[in-house]
Amino acid sequence: MSLAGLDSNNHDDIQLAKGQFQKISVSDWEDYAQFVEQTNMISDSDKYFLQTMHKKVSFGNVVSKDQIFKALHLVEKIDTIRDKQEKTALMERELAISAFTTPVRNITFRLAWHDRGLGWAYLQLPRR
Repeated sequence: MSLAGLDSNNHDDIQLAKGQFQKISVSDWEDYAQFVEQTNMISDSDKYFLQTMHKKVSFGNVVSKDQIFKALHLVEKIDTIRDKQEKTALMERELAISAFTTPVRNITFRLAWHDRGLGWAYLQLPRR
């Protein structure tokens, strides 16, 4: 679910965000924290925030609505990065496989041959 249309001041949107937030398990938070450690596509402050969220969720601490919205935005960003990386890796594998499995059978070259200079006729009829 995209958070683009949610308003952090609207009660219904806050409830939707809380529901999305609660769907993320402790092991998912651990995966996100490990992923951000290995990538340079997330700022250091966002990495720290995500690690803090992982700790809060692990210990069952209370999380504010602003923290929920920020965490969900980071999760969306990380999921987008992961999807792009997976698609890129899949395309690279497919290209590598197809480069070695496509056999070359016939190659045809067509060349213009001029036996009388650069006139309009290509070949003269051979003399008998």
